[in-house]
This record gives sequence, C-alpha cells and structure tokens, in this order.
Amino acid sequence: MKSALFTTHADLALPLWESNVDTIYYYNDELPDAFPQFDKVYFRDPFNDTEDPTLDSRLEEITTRFFHDNPNCYSIDHIHTVEDFYVEDKWRQFYQFGSDFMPETWLAREREFTPGEMVVKKRISCRCRDVHFEIPEDVNLDSYIVQRRVNIIQEMRVFYLNGQVFRTAETRTSKTENSGVKVLGEIQLTDEQMNFVAKAMTKFPELDFIGADLAVLDDGSFAIIEINRSPQFKRFYEVTNINLAELVF
Repeated sequence: MKSALFTTHADLALPLWESNVDTIYYYNDELPDAFPQFDKVYFRDPFNDTEDPTLDSRLEEITTRFFHDNPNCYSIDHIHTVEDFYVEDKWRQFYQFGSDFMPETWLAREREFTPGEMVVKKRISCRCRDVHFEIPEDVNLDSYIVQRRVNIIQEMRVFYLNGQVFRTAETRTSKTENSGVKVLGEIQLTDEQMNFVAKAMTKFPELDFIGADLAVLDDGSFAIIEINRSPQFKRFYEVTNINLAELVF
C-alpha cells in the first residue's frame, strides 16, 4: 500500500510522519507534473500556517490534480474538494453536533456578546489561537462565533481513529483570560466518556481521524468543545509513547 500525506511546514507532528508515510507533499511547495499512484492519501489541516487569501484556489488545484491522477485512491476523512476541508469551521461543527453535544454557539454577528458568559472564537483557527474573552477590535465578525461559556472541571484531548475512541487521552488545561492550553499528562477515559465521544462522532460519519476536545462540566455532564480534523499529537506521543502516525494508514 502506497500512502501520501499533504501538510504544511508548520505541522508539529512532521517527525512522527516521516517514517510512516511513503511521500509527503506540502501545500505551498511546487507540485509534480503528475502524481504517482497511491492507495491512500491524507490531507492534513492546511489552515495552521499563515493566512493565505489564495488558499482555496490552491487546495482546488491540488485536489483536482491529485484525484485526476488517482481516481481510486482512498482519501482519509473523505476529503475531495475545497468544501470538505471546512469541517474545521466551528459553526459547521455546532450545526452538525447540536446542543446535545456542544455548548450553544452562535455566529458573532447574530448574538450580543455577554462578557463572562461567552467566549469568542475564530470559526477556523489552530492550536487555540483566536480564542478571546471579549470581542476583538477591528475584526470581521463574519469569521467568528460566540459560544456559551461552560464551567469546566477537566478538559481532555480524545483521539478517534477508524471508528474507535482511544481510551488513553491527554489531559490539558483550559484556556483562560490569563493562560494558554498546556498538556498535563495522560488519563484513561471512563466507558461513559468513551461512549459520549463515540455517539457524538456519529454526527460526522465521514471522518476517520479526529482529536476531540472533551470537557467534564461541574454538573458531571460532558461537552465537545470542538473537534480537530488534523489533530496535533506530538505531545500525546511524548507523554504516552503512542505514535498515532503509525496507525492512521
């Protein structure tokens, strides 16, 4: 089986991929005149690099050319068009999850912001950038959502691969007004937590590999804060010695 990976130079997991995929391509590098034949391809998150107004046209060119040369190649997460990449949009995630799984979420222009009761997030962001506790100045609000703030007593990054929820998760701090997110270590999920994530992921049957930010709330219930279609797992490997890149393909 021949495998291909498309990613950015900012992908923190690159060293973990290098011995587990046959060919790595970078979105901003020159592409071959013709792609060789592959059995599987994984298009990682193209949004974790600097913002590029030409990104959509670049992704359209890449996917069109790749699948022209590889019409029978299996695409992890069923990524085939530009629109498929936008599962990273938190507004789209809430639309599919609903309030049974995700805190109530609105488009920023549609809801008056209440400090202390809501957080503001960019609809597509990376590594907890663009999470705010008040409305940023001089931004395009069409690119932001507001989300009801919930009382989190524990937050975990849970990995889901090929229909299975990993029992081993990484514990992390929640982002606050004064601190960023830090990985603390590993934890074994309860059956109830695993079942909650598995049930939530039935809302996204097209996805093969995600990192779900799972919160345990002060009333004992759970919430998916967001999902990441191309999760970073360098720190997960460091604390657990589990290299997810060995398992994806």
